[in-house]
Amino acid sequence: MSISYNPVGKIRRAIREDPIILAHHPFCDNFAGHTIQLRGYSVCLGCLFTYPSAAVTIAVVLAFGYLGLPFTNIQLFGAGVVLFVVALLRKALDIGRENQRLHIIFRVVLGVSLGLVLSAIIVSPDWTSRLVLLALVVGVAIVYNVWNGRRSMGICRSCEQYPEFPNCDGSRPS
Repeated sequence: MSISYNPVGKIRRAIREDPIILAHHPFCDNFAGHTIQLRGYSVCLGCLFTYPSAAVTIAVVLAFGYLGLPFTNIQLFGAGVVLFVVALLRKALDIGRENQRLHIIFRVVLGVSLGLVLSAIIVSPDWTSRLVLLALVVGVAIVYNVWNGRRSMGICRSCEQYPEFPNCDGSRPS
């Protein structure tokens, strides 16, 4: 008797049983601009556009270096910080939350920012500067995600169904 382990099947089953895994935003009007429907599943726009944008940015930066047009870690990190501040200001000023296209554009900006700072870590000349940049990036990522989570919960708290949270209408797909 053999025991088979199918991680892909396990992931598919988990997504079918709990569709918020891919969306990780409530299925309500307050968060309608944060997800997109793909093949019948609600998928988080942030994840769908941020992480691929970061990966493409890293590939482009490395390709430029391979072609003899390298960027320094300072240039990459500085550009990444500028783009991050732009994305952060947009979020802090609550610009375009209901506009899905604008939301996608700023998610790409956030992804390019992430790709640039990760590229800065990759091209850093020594391990000390890599570790310092990595610690800084991880620290900012933690603060950003905590702030983002608290902001999202604030939106939920302002909803009339909040007393039923997490069993409100937004916790189940319609």
